[in-house]
Amino acid sequence: MTETTDSRDDEPAVDARAVTKPDGAPALAPAPASASGSAPAPDARDTQDRLRRIGLTAARALILLFITCTATAGVVIYQVHHTRALSPVDEATYVDYLAKVGDGHFIISRGEIFGDYAANAVACRGIGNIIPPRPTACNRPDPRPFKPANSANIDPPTYYVITDGVARTLIAVGVTDDLVNAGRLAGIFWGGTGLAALFLLCTLLGAPKISSALVCGAALATTGFWTRWSQITPHASDLLVGALAAIATLMWLQRRAPLWLLFLVGAVPVFVKASNVTIIATMVIFLLALALWPQRSWSRAGEEGVSRIRTRRELIMGAGLIVAGLALATVGWLLVREHYALTSAIDFPKFNVNHFDAKWLLHALGVFGGSFQGAVTSGIGLIVTIWILGSVVHQFSDRQGAVEIRSLSFAGLVMIAFGAWLYIISNYLLLHQFVLIPIRYGTTLMPVLFALAARNIRGRAAQSVALVFLIVLVVNVYTPL
Repeated sequence: MTETTDSRDDEPAVDARAVTKPDGAPALAPAPASASGSAPAPDARDTQDRLRRIGLTAARALILLFITCTATAGVVIYQVHHTRALSPVDEATYVDYLAKVGDGHFIISRGEIFGDYAANAVACRGIGNIIPPRPTACNRPDPRPFKPANSANIDPPTYYVITDGVARTLIAVGVTDDLVNAGRLAGIFWGGTGLAALFLLCTLLGAPKISSALVCGAALATTGFWTRWSQITPHASDLLVGALAAIATLMWLQRRAPLWLLFLVGAVPVFVKASNVTIIATMVIFLLALALWPQRSWSRAGEEGVSRIRTRRELIMGAGLIVAGLALATVGWLLVREHYALTSAIDFPKFNVNHFDAKWLLHALGVFGGSFQGAVTSGIGLIVTIWILGSVVHQFSDRQGAVEIRSLSFAGLVMIAFGAWLYIISNYLLLHQFVLIPIRYGTTLMPVLFALAARNIRGRAAQSVALVFLIVLVVNVYTPL
């Protein structure tokens, strides 16, 4: 993308006007316009109206959260009731972290081994098809405890502290007396809040509420989400974190949030899970693409864009602040980890390599496009997946579309294609290691893709077709359970 005409850095990247598209679809939900001149001091009636609006907004948020948590509860409760074995995707490691947090041990040191609770949980429940359960170990300590080093020392305690709070509450009120079951049931919180945040993101991007609800239903039917909500894993927070990071960035873009919020957006991977850097990179690419978009498109996009858009200089500064938040928080967390480390050995030495192989990048091309893996387990799911990705391509290629939507679509497509490269290159440069990047590292990108797809569901006919597809998808995914 190149500059076509001269412009000053402090000129708005998009015209300040906010006009809906010809089909009635706004580019983004417009920010409230500010009155010109000095506003009069609010009187008692203004204060009452403001409090009434706040109360109404809070009530709507609670209703939305109740609906999403209720929808998530059915899936999570069923899975917890019918799945006893621990997941082979590191759930035993996360169980150990959760149990230690409950005992006041908030940071796992490098080289620290499993505690007694996790060792007994592995013996009692088993791990998938890898370690068979030994029921005799459920009522007394296992004479042959499974106590490897805990590889979750890279994780901050945020997810585990919140999950422990929910789990201990469920135990206290008598829902269950088992920490593993209680920790898994905490997935109702992570799924419910994640779906609520996804709904808000969809509406913020200008999608109709019915379409936003349908897309949330598609997310609920995506195996990559509900299986993690039914397990003890920090990836249970992926939908929530991805949606909130995008919401915060978009609200700053509309001058509805302060600049410092972008610093916190950048620090998200350090505070929650390192793999959340996917959505952070997406937001950086989004802001830079919006700042560097050719000016010849600005006037056209301005007729369809949001009001009070940021200037080019502000957009570049915002992207830089996200990167700064990520860098500073990472350095701080690495210092904390080194302070508590029990060994100086590098984690996972089996992944060490002597040279960089370009084939790694070729094999990782488009990996994050498989983040919808739960939906492609059936024919109807493949159609839904193609439709979601096709919607993003369509919105990027729409020359009449708003530049902020095209920029966000561009960022999403870049991360789908090359997102895994970020991990491969950084792992090699920092650790001289190569690790196959799992699809789940791309799930924080999915809220953006879902929200962009929701914008394409307009009109009763399209919504009716989407509803039929959703019903068939849900039946295909959940019937085998």
